[in-house]
Amino acid sequence: MNFLPIILTFITLITLFNAGFWRGHRELTVESKCYRNASVKQRGACNQIETKNYNKAASKKRKKSDKGKPETKEGFFRDCHAGNSKSRLNIGTLTKQETWDQDLYELAVDYLIKAYGHTRYLSSRAEATALFDLMLEALADTPDFKEIDFEKLSHYRLKRGTIVYDLKKEKGFPSLHELFTIRGGAPINFRFAPSALLELVLGEDLTATLCSLEENGEATKSLPKSEFEKLLNATHPSSAAKIRELFRF
Repeated sequence: MNFLPIILTFITLITLFNAGFWRGHRELTVESKCYRNASVKQRGACNQIETKNYNKAASKKRKKSDKGKPETKEGFFRDCHAGNSKSRLNIGTLTKQETWDQDLYELAVDYLIKAYGHTRYLSSRAEATALFDLMLEALADTPDFKEIDFEKLSHYRLKRGTIVYDLKKEKGFPSLHELFTIRGGAPINFRFAPSALLELVLGEDLTATLCSLEENGEATKSLPKSEFEKLLNATHPSSAAKIRELFRF
């Protein structure tokens, strides 16, 4: 019996099978690479879109968080503190009749004029007094400036303020809740008090001297209490004790 044709047939079948197998394997490998490359490109495109959206959202958030902050970001620490919660004038005693302080009331009205007197929203002391009276009336029911309905008081723009401001240069203006606070303790935190507020209490000359000493020393630290009191006694001998009561150190 001749086995040669059978063997040749068998070899031919194996050869055809191997060729088909390797052709299929090669096609599968190429297809797999194509899918993998497409997936990588798609994932990269999605990441770029997500990164772009994130940066856009973060940019909007930064702009919103910058709103109402002082124009000076670096420099003299008192100007940088303006708008900080610790730099605000504490009018807590004015919300209760039994602790009423007329001097603090006048100071608060002066502070309103200092902040908004250069704008079209507040052009006279009478308007500043009327606004502050409305604020005190509203605070009797809502002890939080952010909850006051200033639209009802016709002063909504003052609630929002401008994006940047500088009280000393009279550029822009802060929101009302950045000027005042309600809590226990003395009206002014000496360490964080902005120079614009100090000028209303100490006068321009003493404030200029005080700020000069602080700037020439360590410009991130307020003058020690003992040195401040020496200056205060020397320049305001008759009212030093009364002025000192306004500060907490």
